[in-house]
Amino acid sequence: AGDMVLSATSNIVTWFHGKIYRVKYLKSINLCFLPDLRTDEDAYFNIIAWNGTENKGYIDEITYIWRNNNNSVTRQKPRKDYFTETHMNYISGQARALKRIYELNGTLDDKFVTNTFINLYYYYMEAKFYQCNISVIDNCLSALRTEPWIDTWYKSRETWQHAVSTVKAGAVYEDRYIAFYKEDFYSWCEKLFKGDNQ
Repeated sequence: AGDMVLSATSNIVTWFHGKIYRVKYLKSINLCFLPDLRTDEDAYFNIIAWNGTENKGYIDEITYIWRNNNNSVTRQKPRKDYFTETHMNYISGQARALKRIYELNGTLDDKFVTNTFINLYYYYMEAKFYQCNISVIDNCLSALRTEPWIDTWYKSRETWQHAVSTVKAGAVYEDRYIAFYKEDFYSWCEKLFKGDNQ
């Protein structure tokens, strides 16, 4: 049992359902699930599949009905346990996906990178709220420092204009805890992606 949810949007890229891929295309870019990602593997896979080609289409039909089941195996766990087990994989997968997309295309759209990092920033702040092992995430994200595109992205005026108009200053967790982030998005990026090279 659960509520029926209609997601009337065409831009949910990371979820696995609602997508059809040509096997020939997936083979041509050598895309498969990463064996070490046991959860959130679809986020890694789909963001690469979506950004690896310009040949995309959208069917304006309801093709998938998702049942929101709050009694599912994963949702019965406390949010902290669920977050720790799954979303660390999400963060790792997104960081690795950025590297892979650059390998495929030889470029990355600055706004796309900014949106990805904003999303990861929110997950990072939630990890801090739940007192997760942040060093694992730090290592994963700071490994992007040496990527050839990171410096261009970091110095882009559009990056920060977009971030300023998008980033939130806090969140509500578990419908009752109000948390204001102790680290702003700019400082977070500077720490992870610039490090000692500032």
